[in-house]
Amino acid sequence: KDPLLFDDIADEFCSRPEEFSVQGLAMMAHAYSHFGFRVPRLWPPLLEGVLDQQDELNPVATLTLVSAMGTSRVRSDTVLDLFTDLMVEWAPDLTLKQCQTALAGYARLNRGERDQRLFQAVGTRIRELGPMPPDVCASVFHSMAKAGARDNQLLAYILDEIPKLLPVFDHQSLVSIVHSYALLQHRDVPLLTKLARRIPQELPQLTSQGLAMVAYSYAKLGIRSEILFYLLAREAQNRLGGFSAQGIGMLIWSFGRLSIPNEPLLRECLKQLEFLIPSLSELEVHLVRDGLAAQGAMSDELSDRLDERMQQLRPYGTPNEDLVQRTGGLRADDDGKDADLELGDVPESADIVDMEDQQGEDPPPDPLVSRVMVRSSLASEKPPAQLGDDEGDDILGLVRRSAEAAGGEPTDEGKKDPGTPGRGRKRRPRS
Repeated sequence: KDPLLFDDIADEFCSRPEEFSVQGLAMMAHAYSHFGFRVPRLWPPLLEGVLDQQDELNPVATLTLVSAMGTSRVRSDTVLDLFTDLMVEWAPDLTLKQCQTALAGYARLNRGERDQRLFQAVGTRIRELGPMPPDVCASVFHSMAKAGARDNQLLAYILDEIPKLLPVFDHQSLVSIVHSYALLQHRDVPLLTKLARRIPQELPQLTSQGLAMVAYSYAKLGIRSEILFYLLAREAQNRLGGFSAQGIGMLIWSFGRLSIPNEPLLRECLKQLEFLIPSLSELEVHLVRDGLAAQGAMSDELSDRLDERMQQLRPYGTPNEDLVQRTGGLRADDDGKDADLELGDVPESADIVDMEDQQGEDPPPDPLVSRVMVRSSLASEKPPAQLGDDEGDDILGLVRRSAEAAGGEPTDEGKKDPGTPGRGRKRRPRS
């Protein structure tokens, strides 16, 4: 993994992209997305080459490109519309793995109703193929949740399958499922109670981000389980040094949101914050501030430091009151890396359900499909706002209109990516 080498390869590719076949273009896209290298100048000629050779596209190359574009958050509506047409045509012959890959790629780009046909066609194929393995079921459910559930029939099918597969889901699948329920704001208390009993068996295998995501998902749903959160706190406290700033913020906010005090965990989180405050994003500041305030643990000194950090993030503007009032939902990728923050409503505290008090009772009526349709229509108007993320632009048009591609692009946190090749460093001399 040599950034300078990949930077040189990008230069060489851009000098003769017409020499690459569709398979070669797909391999290039996969390599850069797999290693996480963001080289903006690579994508315009690559996607132009795909359009020039669209008659040569096949399912394997197309899915490789869709997956790479989703992972790299590269959005070209011209190219993706072409891929959508092709995938709808090929859907009756796709394998289950190919269906999973297609939904994951498009879900990361979240283009709203533009991809409705694809989700419905692929969803029909998934139901035809029959029962899904546990990991595929969890992945497809997560993609559906991130995209706003574009196929209600597939969603109903998955919701029916999850209880059957609950005993055999692995740790990563359990995190994805809980987070999917949170994204959909679907409070299936009996099922989430069973998940809360199943998750402790996998706690040692969860990543630090996975632990934070479980706590955050239950808090966002407003479902309170002191037993689960005690076990989460004990596990998190043992390896809090491995948590990111985002993970610490999610933990603090979750325990505060559900009014579950845990002094040992709070003390350790405050110690970590001493070092993490200078790296907090705007939304992470609000997670920490709201969580500490809810627990009565906000000191004047810490409040001043958070104010100072917010001033650094917004030196010429007033605080974003929308963020103050709305603490965000989180979108986690399947690889367990840190999630990208995006805005989303959280239920009021009066809506919190105590899981221990609800066992054995039927939950109140929850018309999921009708709510999902409302969420989908809202999502189709505009993709969810995301800090520092400009993926809503068509990259081909963007590069043609400006020279931004030559100057790099911000990361998901709105900061310059120190790992992006070719920016502010000496280039390796060519041989």
